[in-house]
Amino acid sequence: MSKLACYFSKNTLLLTLTLEEKLKATNFTVPTDAVATKARVIITGHGAEGGEGCAEFCAKKMYIKQNGTQLGEQLVWKDDCGSNAIPAQPGTWVYNRGNWCPGEKIRNYDYMLNVTSGSTHSVDLDMEPFSTSGEASYNISMQLIHYKANSFENDAAVEDIISPSKNYL
Repeated sequence: MSKLACYFSKNTLLLTLTLEEKLKATNFTVPTDAVATKARVIITGHGAEGGEGCAEFCAKKMYIKQNGTQLGEQLVWKDDCGSNAIPAQPGTWVYNRGNWCPGEKIRNYDYMLNVTSGSTHSVDLDMEPFSTSGEASYNISMQLIHYKANSFENDAAVEDIISPSKNYL
């Protein structure tokens, strides 16, 4: 990995704005030594208002676009909070949420972008409609990760096991 650039990171406290009014397409230029670029999106919903319980307790779709063409679609939702690895927490840990559960790692979503070195592109996140009076929000972060060619060669092999594990399948 040659470069990790934080594309944007916002707590989209929306007040009377819609998500789409906050999420605008942004241009970026691929470094000249990059051979691949990946967009990593991390998004979580927090707070609940309205009939749907958005943003924390409702499932909404997120869309990622490159140069105006949709690359991916993801439901921003975690539906297994009740089977959390840290059971019996106080509070509302059993309720499913907008891509997070108390005590668990947040999932990120990775998308390989179709780019060439030195080229300029736009990237855009869109969401299903959602408005709020300011009590609910989405935390959204997108990073562009640029990879350059390997500068080494590996010729590795396991030659001997010095101390075998006692954990058998």
